[in-house]
Amino acid sequence: MSTITFECPICKITRTVDLDTSRGRGIICASVSGDDKCPHNFIIFTDTDLNIRRIQRVDHIVRTSDDGRFLARGMSLRGARKVFGDTLVDIISCILLKKPVLLCDDPDVSITLYNTLARIFQEPPELGRDVLIIDDCDVDGQDVLVVNCRYSVVLKGNVPIDAHKTLGRFIDEAVAINDNEAAVVFVRQRISALQRAAEFLVDRLELPLYAREVLAIVEKSTGIRLKYADLHAVRLILRGLGQDRILRNLIMGDLDEF
Repeated sequence: MSTITFECPICKITRTVDLDTSRGRGIICASVSGDDKCPHNFIIFTDTDLNIRRIQRVDHIVRTSDDGRFLARGMSLRGARKVFGDTLVDIISCILLKKPVLLCDDPDVSITLYNTLARIFQEPPELGRDVLIIDDCDVDGQDVLVVNCRYSVVLKGNVPIDAHKTLGRFIDEAVAINDNEAAVVFVRQRISALQRAAEFLVDRLELPLYAREVLAIVEKSTGIRLKYADLHAVRLILRGLGQDRILRNLIMGDLDEF
């Protein structure tokens, strides 16, 4: 554990934060909550050499876990879709697959994008483990998606496209809402529904069933109504969970996509 000291950019009070640099690679973050002397809340982004890369004030505070992390605002969902296009869908797919995403070349844009991604997941991807931010894009590793944030392009890594139809639809329906908070909630709810459906199938899909039966059982038991194409996204999540048996039991192909 290492300690970083910094000055609050608002009230100029000296603050400190403890960082566990062994938990991740590249840029990592930690939250600093207000106290009696300085009421301001921040997220500190630092590299593993303890160089501060950004001090970001958190206006809208949402506690995301018991360890005291906070959720910061990033670019709007509409902005992320405009800037990154289908690469945004690639990134979300990889996070659902539990495949690491490496954002490189422009740390400032990378941090902003990470903040946006963190808000659309019920359990945000962990910076330094699930999402890595580094300066240099020249990295090794097959099982990682490398995204150059300066140019918004995928440099390395294979991206499963099975879930793209569903995830792209979610994002496009969300950005049509003229309210970024509502758009973020819209996507988070729908991704959470996919994850809940996958968890349900892990517990209940003991025998092979066709897609039509699976859709009916999921809706009856959980209230979650999915389209056929959504099952491809559910299968992606099951792959990330290592549930090969459940994948075999979920038989696709008995319905036309609708």
